[in-house]
Amino acid sequence: MCFARLTVGADSNSRRQPNIDIGIHGEYSIFIDQYYYYNEREHIYTLCMFKNAKQISNSGGNAVIIGYWDSWTGQGNNKYLKMKYLNGNKCWGGPARSFSYISMWN
Repeated sequence: MCFARLTVGADSNSRRQPNIDIGIHGEYSIFIDQYYYYNEREHIYTLCMFKNAKQISNSGGNAVIIGYWDSWTGQGNNKYLKMKYLNGNKCWGGPARSFSYISMWN
């Protein structure tokens, strides 16, 4: 999945999490309470920064949580290159969903 065609909005219902790592100089604080979505043929994928990632069917139904914000997981000097979301809804007969997002701003 690629979030190349993004629409940005503000998440007015977001609860700020304490102790979020927003970068050495706070440079990622601008993404708190921001969400992005990608509309695919069958689903809409929503990424709420530092909160969660969801999948919603275009034909209706409940949202599926793909994962909740966990941490930055980039390697070495590129720590802020990759975001990890864990402990989403379980797949039918399988494990909990998870999601990694490679940032475009690094």
